[in-house]
Amino acid sequence: MPRFSECWRCGNTIGVGIICNLCEVAKYCSEKCKKNDIFRHEAECIPASILKTCKTCRKSGPNLKACTGCYRAFYCDAKCQKSNWERHKIDCLDVKKRMEEITQLTLAHYDILSEKTSYCSYYYWGNVPAFDCLNLVENEGVDGSAFKVLVLGVGDLRNVALTCASLPDSYSSKVLFTLNDKESCVLARLVLLLYMLIKGDLRIEKAVTEIWYSVLLSQETYECLRTSLEELTSFTTAQNLQSKTAGLISVDEMQFKQLQDVWKTWLGLRVQGTKWIQKQREKTINSNMENVARNSGYINNVPAEHAIAVKKWIDDGVFKRTQAPMIAENPTLTGVDMAARYAPYSYSVLPELFPFSGWDYLQVKKFKSSNCLVTMYGDYIECILRKFMNILSKQQVSFQIVLCDCMDIQQHPEVNTVYDRILTSNLIDYVFLPNLLKLCSQILNHDNNYATIITETMVWARDIIPEGDILFAFNRLQVPKLAKIAFEDTKRSSFANDGGTSVMEYLDNSCEFFSYIRAMFSAYRLKKARESGSTNQKPTIPVIKEVGNEFQLHLRDGIRNENRIVFFRPAINRRRVTIVTGNERYLEWVPLQKK
Repeated sequence: MPRFSECWRCGNTIGVGIICNLCEVAKYCSEKCKKNDIFRHEAECIPASILKTCKTCRKSGPNLKACTGCYRAFYCDAKCQKSNWERHKIDCLDVKKRMEEITQLTLAHYDILSEKTSYCSYYYWGNVPAFDCLNLVENEGVDGSAFKVLVLGVGDLRNVALTCASLPDSYSSKVLFTLNDKESCVLARLVLLLYMLIKGDLRIEKAVTEIWYSVLLSQETYECLRTSLEELTSFTTAQNLQSKTAGLISVDEMQFKQLQDVWKTWLGLRVQGTKWIQKQREKTINSNMENVARNSGYINNVPAEHAIAVKKWIDDGVFKRTQAPMIAENPTLTGVDMAARYAPYSYSVLPELFPFSGWDYLQVKKFKSSNCLVTMYGDYIECILRKFMNILSKQQVSFQIVLCDCMDIQQHPEVNTVYDRILTSNLIDYVFLPNLLKLCSQILNHDNNYATIITETMVWARDIIPEGDILFAFNRLQVPKLAKIAFEDTKRSSFANDGGTSVMEYLDNSCEFFSYIRAMFSAYRLKKARESGSTNQKPTIPVIKEVGNEFQLHLRDGIRNENRIVFFRPAINRRRVTIVTGNERYLEWVPLQKK
């Protein structure tokens, strides 16, 4: 689902546009795009439609009320609902019973996560498309005041770079970022790239792009990297880093030493004329049949003109667009094994991550179209970095680096402010959503009408409510029908035969997703009741409009495209290069008084 100023088919920016008559949410730049989107849009249109049919009298209208027990039936009024209760009761109570089961599963799932050390690979590259977390141009206004942005679990630099590159010319105030991650290797890499962009010359964006994404580096790029690492390791205090970057980067002294340990290790690795990182990468990619099958499916499903470039990148991991010989391996793609913290550094990028997964293919293609994805993406990323460097040169942004677990962020004295934006990546796949919202609400600027917390989930169906996934038994029965729709929509038989992520585009699992959200808060209330010693151990299942209210937050209606910053549900098949799976969901939480 695109943002509200984009055509829902082609992604072009539009004004009023042509509105879908049924849901009055989707809009298009032309009748052609509207017609071409019929098959894809249906799964979004039905739940978003304001026209519902009363279960009792069968009248249709825009103001029907949903049954707050199951959200699967709609009524004109209380009279219609009451008269249909005996017929509806069995289905509704079944849903309620399942909600109670999901509540217990949710508690058990997050109890398990909290009891064990969570090992996850380093996110040196993005696993979902970058987005502008301010979106000042489109909808959030420019009032002249500085924005304070907290990014929990920041991973790589893409969201920060795109946000800064997207600042409108009319915005002259500052954006103050606090960037958090619990992994020193991740933050060391991010600070390294920031440092290079701040200190570098006009062509540094080429070297930064190569260091960001290529397993092999040219002579010029490697020398640039080595020089930067030598400078960073030569600083005796964190104040040196702050001074050398004109105050743009600041970090706690003890945490700075931890980052320096990583830089020293990278600097000391033997990478010139070697192949050990490449061999480890090859071993990681081919470590099991699942990885091999996924890569093969990816090659088959990307647009045909890109297949050769994708296969080449999978084979060699080289992200370059020049003829310069590659003389060194990239040490910044290594890190200490998370399961064995004192082991030697090794290649540390997840096998399912690609340079293309962190950027929106539609936006890249609009910028430059080429058969060679490395050329397309390389030129696009360099353009973003040049704009970012322009903002850096004006000193419109600054970066406070905080190395800690996201839930401990308030324990750090440098985090002594409230924020206008809080990004949480997909932390709710690892951290209990209500606990994360409780923390974020305490440091959200509730006096700012534009303040927003953005949460993201990728595995909600896999971990909590499997009936939301295409692999669920009942949903598998729908695959032949969905495959036909996929073919009608894309005219690509490979999508129709995929039976997995390709057909997720056309599965309406909105009820299941909001059951997952309600179960989260039901589990939170049940947990509180248990901790207080209450005798009432039956979960209280909140209605959708109530979720987040206990933290003075309101959840925007993503189904109705109320999200103002990032799409609620990204379209899949037009973004095959970006590798979205269909279960990604973005939620925007705002102060309760702002609706």
